[in-house]
Amino acid sequence: MKLPSKALAVTAALAVVASATFGAFRYTSAQTPPPTPTAPAATNHKGQAAVQAFVDKVAANLNVSPQQLTAAVKDAALQTVDQQVAAGKLTQAQGDKIKAAINNGKYPELARLFARREERRERGVQWLRRQIVVSSAKAIGIQPKVLVTDLKDGQSIADVAAAHNVALSTVKTQVTGDVQAKLNTLVQDKKITQARADAVMKALTNNLDKILNHHRSEKSTPAPAATPGA
Repeated sequence: MKLPSKALAVTAALAVVASATFGAFRYTSAQTPPPTPTAPAATNHKGQAAVQAFVDKVAANLNVSPQQLTAAVKDAALQTVDQQVAAGKLTQAQGDKIKAAINNGKYPELARLFARREERRERGVQWLRRQIVVSSAKAIGIQPKVLVTDLKDGQSIADVAAAHNVALSTVKTQVTGDVQAKLNTLVQDKKITQARADAVMKALTNNLDKILNHHRSEKSTPAPAATPGA
């Protein structure tokens, strides 16, 4: 039986609302850039009973059966995961793992999957910044900690390179080559999608001149819009 449109609009958020209200589901994520979602953990029987009571009340309010409502939530969850895989936000292996949990009746808290994007992005930014410093120091011929000290003193990477008579193009080649190699490894290990790796490289290329010429005294440090943890 086809659910009314009102039901379809509500059920997509039902699993999130239920878990936020009763703490019935827990979604954990362990990763190095980028994320590798893990299966959700079930809670005690009392929590499950509270969630079922909540589902029953929502179903009654929408004039559908709890079974219809549960099926709609499951379909919405599976569709959401497929969209994330298609968009390159999850690898196929990650998506399959989450969908297997959903098909087994264990619904991840999808809201957290989206809410943690900013946290993942920040970790990705830090990863990329460290890589830029390490690769730049290698090209210049100094230790990364020396370069960090120079940057803290207000110099840019371009300033330090010039002081050591190293062309900025040499630094750029080193940085892009090293980042590309590491991204290739992450893709091969199925830790990120090729689409994500391509987005990182595009963002890095578009922002690299600004990053290498940035001075700490400026208000903000430019960072690529797409990073491995974004």
